[in-house]
Amino acid sequence: MKLFFALVFSFAFNSCMSYKNIKITKEASQTIALQSFSSSCCGQCGERVIVDQYVNKIHSLQVNCDFENQYAHLCTPFRLGTQKKILTYKKNKIISETYYKPVYDTISLLKKYPKISRGEYYDTSIKYSNIIPLDKIDSLLIKNYTQMSKSEICTKSQIEFIIGFVKSHEILDKKMLMEKNRKKILRK
Repeated sequence: MKLFFALVFSFAFNSCMSYKNIKITKEASQTIALQSFSSSCCGQCGERVIVDQYVNKIHSLQVNCDFENQYAHLCTPFRLGTQKKILTYKKNKIISETYYKPVYDTISLLKKYPKISRGEYYDTSIKYSNIIPLDKIDSLLIKNYTQMSKSEICTKSQIEFIIGFVKSHEILDKKMLMEKNRKKILRK
């Protein structure tokens, strides 16, 4: 029952998220967009980079910029803080959303950011078999975010310490996804 209320709250909370394009690069093989995101309850929260390689999946890395604030992760979908999301689509209709929480090189992360909230990160003490190592698209997301972001609030970034991801949530519910359209995400 608690899980149900958490999911309902999270969906309601996420529905008030607002995204604004900062920069879009379109090529024949992919579109890359950098967007800022905010919510009505929290104000400016961070940025996300999106990569659509036109193969029925959109990958994004949403960076929680104020990650040393103990409440900042509340401003992100499912309260995950910095996260990766994969949207699967068919004919421009989103058919699934999968969320991943990053796993960090914790020693290096805590050395550079000692005030980081424990809710913001997983570390390598979790069971190793659950960790999905970085792949080519993850490296592309991190590289593009690093190159494209010029935000004052995002000048510090914990993403350099990401070593992998752990699957967190998956939404396959057609009713929840019915209104979502691939073109609206990138605002083409």
